[in-house]
Amino acid sequence: MGAAPPLPTPFERPADPRWARPALIVLLAATAVLYLWGLGASGWANSFYSAAVQAGSQSWKALFFGSFDAANLITVDKPPASLWVMGLSARLFGVNAWSILAPQALMGVATVGVLYAAVLRWFGAVAGLIAGAALALTPVATLMFRFNNPDAMLVLLMTIGAYAMVRAVEKASTRWLLISAAVIGLAFLTKMLQAYLVLPGFVFMYLVAAPTSLRRRFGQLFGALGVLLVSSGWWVAVVELWPAGSRPFVGGSQNNSVLDLLFGYNGFGRLTGNEDGSVTGGGGGNVGGRWGQTGLTRMFSSEFGGQVAWLLPAALILFVAMVAISLRAPRTDRLRASAILWGGWLVVTALVEPQDYASQKGKPEALAHCSGHVFDIDYSVLPPAELECLRFVLSDLGWEGYLGFVEDGMDSLHIGCSPGAREFFTKVFQEAAGKAAGDIVEGEGK
Repeated sequence: MGAAPPLPTPFERPADPRWARPALIVLLAATAVLYLWGLGASGWANSFYSAAVQAGSQSWKALFFGSFDAANLITVDKPPASLWVMGLSARLFGVNAWSILAPQALMGVATVGVLYAAVLRWFGAVAGLIAGAALALTPVATLMFRFNNPDAMLVLLMTIGAYAMVRAVEKASTRWLLISAAVIGLAFLTKMLQAYLVLPGFVFMYLVAAPTSLRRRFGQLFGALGVLLVSSGWWVAVVELWPAGSRPFVGGSQNNSVLDLLFGYNGFGRLTGNEDGSVTGGGGGNVGGRWGQTGLTRMFSSEFGGQVAWLLPAALILFVAMVAISLRAPRTDRLRASAILWGGWLVVTALVEPQDYASQKGKPEALAHCSGHVFDIDYSVLPPAELECLRFVLSDLGWEGYLGFVEDGMDSLHIGCSPGAREFFTKVFQEAAGKAAGDIVEGEGK
C-alpha cells in the first residue's frame, strides 16, 4: 500500500507594498468623514433603542438586560449586545444623539478596515482597498452605520468572524477557528439567529480548504461549535435562570421567555412571516411578516434596488466565475475558498433574510392582527413620567392610532392584544400605580 499523499503546504503571506498602509489610512479617514459628517441630523434615530440606551445609562441592571426603561419593566425585542456599547458611551459622554450614534459610525469604519484586512491577506492591497471602498460607499451600509439599530454591530462582528476564518484556513489554526466562533456568538447576542446566516459558508470553506486531515477538520469544528454555544448562550441562560419576578419582561416574547423570542419573533418567525411576538402581526405565506417577504428576488425590489441591488448582479456573476475557474484547482485553493466564504454569506442571506430598513414605511393598526384578549386600561392614575413612558411604548410598537386617546386626556384605553402583551401592561400599571391589576386592567376572553 502506498504512502498517503502529503498535506498541502501552509499558506505564507507576502509582505505588503509600502503604499498599502497610507492608502488604508486614507480609506478609513474618508469613511469616517462619510459616516460621521452631520451625524446629529438623525436625532434620536430609532427612539425605541435610544430609550433603552437612556435606561442603561441610569441602571446597570437595565443595561445588562437591555431594558426599555430604567424601572426594568420590559426589554427591547433584541438581545442587548449593541445596547451595551451605546449604553457605556452614554454613561461616559451623556445621553445625546452623538453618544448614541457615533459608536455605530465607528463600527462602520472598523468594518471597512477588517474587510480590507481579510481581502488583503489572500489577494493583495489593491483588492483589499476596492473591497473596503465598495462597502463604505454602498448606500444601505451608509444608512446602517449612521443609525442605532443593532445591525451595525452585527455586521462588524460577522466581518471579524470572516477575517478569523481566513486566518484559520491558512494554517488550519484551531485558535483562529475558536476566535471566529466566539465572535459569531457575540453577534448572536446582537441580533440572534441572523448572526448564524454566515455559518454555512464558514463551515463549508473550512471543511473544503483547511490544510489538514479531514478527521482533524471535523474535530476542530466540533470544538468551535462548543465555543459558539457558550458565547451565544451564556446571556440566554442567565435570563432564563433569573427569577422572572425580579427581571424585566422579555419584550417580543409571548411568555416572558428569551427562548420564545429566540425561536419565534427573532428567529424562525423572521423567516416564515409568523412573527407572533410583533404587536403589528405577521403575514405568512408569500406576503411575509412585518419586515417583508423573503427570497432572492426580494433583493431586487423597488425598496432595495437603489440601496444594494445594483451590486448583486456583478457579485453573483463573479461568484460563479470564481467557482468555475477554481474547479480543477487543489483542495486548498484560496480563490475557491473565498468564493465559498463570501459567496455563501451572500447567497444564504439573500435567500432567507427578510426586509428591514427598506420596509419600515408605516405600521398597520395593532388590532388588525391582535388576538387573545380585549381589555381596558385606566391610565388616569399614572404619574406624568409613567404616562410619557406609555406613550413612548405605544408609539414604537406601532399603536399610533391610540395615542390620540392619551393626548386628548381621556381616562381609559381600549386595546386588543395577545396575552403576553396584556401581562406586560398589567405589570406596567401595577408597578407605576401601586394597585392590583384588577383595579386598572379589566379583561375578558375574546
